[in-house]
Parts: sequence; structure tokens; C-alpha cells
Amino acid sequence: FLDKLDTLIEETYLILLRPDTVVDGLIIIFVVSIVPAMSEEVFFRGFIQRSFELRYRPILAIVMTSAFFAAYHFNPYGMIPLFILGMYLGFAVYTTNSIFIAVILHFINNLTAILAFFIFGEEEFVNTALSGDSFSTHLMSFFLLLLVFLSVIYFIAKYHDSLVKE
Repeated sequence: FLDKLDTLIEETYLILLRPDTVVDGLIIIFVVSIVPAMSEEVFFRGFIQRSFELRYRPILAIVMTSAFFAAYHFNPYGMIPLFILGMYLGFAVYTTNSIFIAVILHFINNLTAILAFFIFGEEEFVNTALSGDSFSTHLMSFFLLLLVFLSVIYFIAKYHDSLVKE
């Protein structure tokens, strides 16, 4: 069942993400990068996480919100990475006390994914999903991990005092 669902999701992405013109590409970037970043962050971190923070400790609120965030995306094999991304975004909102940073980070995540698709193409997208051993896969993984690593270092350095107080 999960394999069929994953295949259906991949096929849908391949159909929806094919730009015929530059304008189509810009519309896809807007719809895939900007709109979800703003709407999902307002809903998950702005509404759900803040509501949970009123009742539970912040870390539990972040964990529960991350679980909802991962489940919301209906990606069976992406649940763990989506949960981790949700934790990261929740931590960013909690430490900065601003939803804006999560919107920016979410936008960067989505934009990186769509630009990788545009640059490497659908053949690479399908091969990456199936094999995961091509050079471009390793290159993209390296840059994404570097981005996450640098972001985590930045947040820890900048907000170290607020992390220690609780």
C-alpha cells in the first residue's frame, strides 16, 4: 500500500512540476515554494504549536506539532524527514519567538527542492527516488546537509542564552 501511495505521489509531482515556459516555472515556484511556506507555517507553528504551548511544555508542543506536520504531507517514506524538518522549524519559531524565520526556512527548503527538480530533471528525480546513488544526488544531499548544519549552528550561537534558561 505504501509503495503504491509513494508511486502515486511521485507521478503526481512529475505531472504538476513540468514547466513549458519561464512564466510556468515562476508560477510553479510560487505555488510550490511561497504559498505552502506561508500557509503551513501560519497553521502549524502559528496556530497549532502556539496552542499546544499554552497547555504543554514547549518541547512537547514542538514534537506534537511536528508529528501533525509530517502526517499532513501524506508521504509515507518522507515521514521521518518531515518530522525532523517540523522539529527544526518548531525550534526556530520557539527560539526566535517569530514565525517569520520559519516561513523563510520553509521557503528555502521548498525552493531548493523545486530548483533541484528543474536543474536535474524528472529522470534524475525518479532515479534519485529509486536508487539514490547518482553524483547529483550526493551533491544535493551535501548542500542540503550543509545548509541545515549552518542554520543549526547559527541558531545555537544566536539563541544559546534562551535555550539554557528553560
